[in-house]
Amino acid sequence: MTKNLKLNKKYSQFGITLAFTLGLLGCYNEPYPVDIQQELLNYCQIGIQSGLTVVHHGKDTPMTDKETQQLCQFRLNIFMKEVALSDYLQLNQHIYENFQRAYANKYVLKDIYDTLSPDDKRTNEKIARIMLGLEEKQDATQ
Repeated sequence: MTKNLKLNKKYSQFGITLAFTLGLLGCYNEPYPVDIQQELLNYCQIGIQSGLTVVHHGKDTPMTDKETQQLCQFRLNIFMKEVALSDYLQLNQHIYENFQRAYANKYVLKDIYDTLSPDDKRTNEKIARIMLGLEEKQDATQ
């Protein structure tokens, strides 16, 4: 009888540990594949190197390639924590579908963005804010 009680206690502790571990795994986002990480890094780096994305880094000289890579990697790490891979992929799919409809109906580019869902717009905003370092325009009256 004592042996069965000890055995049940072991299985009970194992079950609790297993449930806790599985619960923690559910809290983590699916990791971004390397090709998508590289795509996002390229967005960031090309924006900075082309001068389209202005970075205030406290120096009079342009950022070096190494500094740009470090900044973009930092931004990517933040982005991957804030945006689930599924949300990023969903945005890409919806943009692709919207482009198909827009081309067929001769819509303008603004129509593609306007027809995105609120979730897609939030994901797109995070790409602009985090990966590209863009900020919202301030109202001219403020």
